[in-house]
Amino acid sequence: MLGSFVTLDFPGEDYPDVVYQESQMDLSRAQWRKSRQSGNNGGHCVEVSALPGRDVTVENKAGEDAVFVVRDSKNRDRAPLVFTRAEWDAFVAGVKNGEFDSAALLAAMRATATL
Repeated sequence: MLGSFVTLDFPGEDYPDVVYQESQMDLSRAQWRKSRQSGNNGGHCVEVSALPGRDVTVENKAGEDAVFVVRDSKNRDRAPLVFTRAEWDAFVAGVKNGEFDSAALLAAMRATATL
């Protein structure tokens, strides 16, 4: 996967154009895993892999001993999300605590929609 620069333009908004560099990663050694709960859903799932930090050139991540990458299985050509061990552990702990259950997320969405 080669990196490139992408400009995001928000027409009619007061935001400046946002320019970021897509990550450059060697994903050839990634051992992608998906949840057994995914079942036979036609391959539409989230996949996760751990990689040595040296295999990524993502700002604030490349110095890590290991990083955790997440991708959408139906959009494998897009750059995956990259997390440090601390970020990944915090996310997994939140999942285990029910912080990201659909009911909790929907309740939060409804609460902000009424503000």
